[in-house]
Amino acid sequence: MSSYTEVSAVAISAPKPIRHTANFHPNIWGDQFLKETSEYKPIDPNIQKEHEQLKQEVRWMIMDTTVSHAQKLHLIDAVQRLGVAYLFVEEIEDSLDNISSDSNSDDYNDLCTVSIYFRLLRQHGIRIPVVNVFEKFKDCEGKSKSSLNDDIQGLLNLYEAAYLGIHGEDLLDEAIAFTTVHLNSAVSCALHRKDLHDILQWKEKLDLATKFPYARVRRVEEYFWILGILFEPQYSYGIKKFTQILSLLVIIDDTFDSYGTLEEFTLFTEAIKRWEIDAIDSLPDYMKHIYKAVLGEYAEIEEHMTNQGKPCYISYAKERFEQERGHVASAIECYMKQHGVSEEEAVKMMKVHVEKAWKDMNEDMLKPTSVSMNKLERVLSYACAIHVIYYKSGDSFNNPHKLKDKVALLLRDPVPL
Repeated sequence: MSSYTEVSAVAISAPKPIRHTANFHPNIWGDQFLKETSEYKPIDPNIQKEHEQLKQEVRWMIMDTTVSHAQKLHLIDAVQRLGVAYLFVEEIEDSLDNISSDSNSDDYNDLCTVSIYFRLLRQHGIRIPVVNVFEKFKDCEGKSKSSLNDDIQGLLNLYEAAYLGIHGEDLLDEAIAFTTVHLNSAVSCALHRKDLHDILQWKEKLDLATKFPYARVRRVEEYFWILGILFEPQYSYGIKKFTQILSLLVIIDDTFDSYGTLEEFTLFTEAIKRWEIDAIDSLPDYMKHIYKAVLGEYAEIEEHMTNQGKPCYISYAKERFEQERGHVASAIECYMKQHGVSEEEAVKMMKVHVEKAWKDMNEDMLKPTSVSMNKLERVLSYACAIHVIYYKSGDSFNNPHKLKDKVALLLRDPVPL
């Protein structure tokens, strides 16, 4: 009888699910950002004092009314490019307001200064007419003056300024095309590397690579992505938490795309809807790790925000995680099916839609705005990060070699001082 029972149990046991794994590019950074280094030690008090003195000097330079507007524009541009403009927000706003009211583009003759003038005021939300600014750089036939061809600094700044165009500003579209043809062609901060080191330690502690060997290892790229949205030191906690949540989302994404079964997806989605630790008992063993990590991270965030006296909208997190994946059709696939066109034609049309969307966002950034500029800047920064990672050079997240040089410039190779 016992022999019969054993045979029957084997015969009716469910077959093991077939696990599909994607052929992702491997992690290219190893543990170089995880190793302890002396640069993570507390800043020397004397150096900290010197930093404060330098900040005060820069603050007075920005507020100095004896320098020309052109000099002030170049100073603000330099401060912004060094990634320290957040230290002088009020001073920069006051200076740009004064420049906007006291001068116009006719006061500046070179393309570089005019482009900086236009870009900074547009970023400040000021509606500055594009024709009045750049018309002087066209010849009698309406073409860009040939003298601009060798003005590399001017062309670079014009290229940046032109991407702040809104609908109807064809002159800026022409500027993008012109500068792209003629151009053939970040401050790396110890604080960023320290934050990255902390994030990598968090991942090592959770042992994510071992528990989810089928998932992409994009630890550094995930941090780079979030830095495109938030980079200021006062947001260090948010940067680290955003990166950790993104890491968990990548694992969930890869689980739904190529590893789990439909039954497991259903169980995981139901557990997320319940959003309580007891729901973990219904999950397969490998999913228990990710579920526990998700709830743990959001519980820590909620506690932190509560202690800070700030609201924490956990319900939004639940909605995000409740989205069942399976195979999610891309925008290209949807467009091909809806309009009956080839992939090449769909890609071409999607690029047109993307360009229109940029102009919509640029227009929404102009004052008066319905929400604070700080919030709008985060949305715009998110779009810029997506543009760099997924759009400009193809899918750089799946193929990190395309992103390697940018990451190295920001996080590995410091600017010599």
